Amino acid sequence: MKLTEGQRLRSWLDHKKISQSDFGVQVKASRGQVNNWCTSAAPIPAKVKVKTIEIFPDLPARWFLTGEGEMLVSKKSEDPKQLEEGKSEYKITKINCSECIAKQREIDALKKVVVTQDRLIEMYEDKKKASC
Repeated sequence: MKLTEGQRLRSWLDHKKISQSDFGVQVKASRGQVNNWCTSAAPIPAKVKVKTIEIFPDLPARWFLTGEGEMLVSKKSEDPKQLEEGKSEYKITKINCSECIAKQREIDALKKVVVTQDRLIEMYEDKKKASC
């Protein structure tokens, strides 16, 4: 059974041990709003989805948005030499770079969706004002 966006958000927050209140602070939403999203009582706004992906780079965007893939991404490029204290756990590879590029493309696409939705809302509100 495929999880809803809200269920995926709740699963990820639970896994990361992030409270709904703390998440709400990060995305500028009330705990009640976050709870509504997590219980699928309300859809997660596109702006919140974009902000979530930007704030939490370890959240797989494809999984969060579509349910495809896995919630947890395995560590693909561990370098034992770099595991010393104070050094990066990962070495930079073409795989990591292409993953970053893909994630940035997803973020850019989501931003375009947000802009389009904002325009539609403005048009609707203008039309509503004109009819009153």
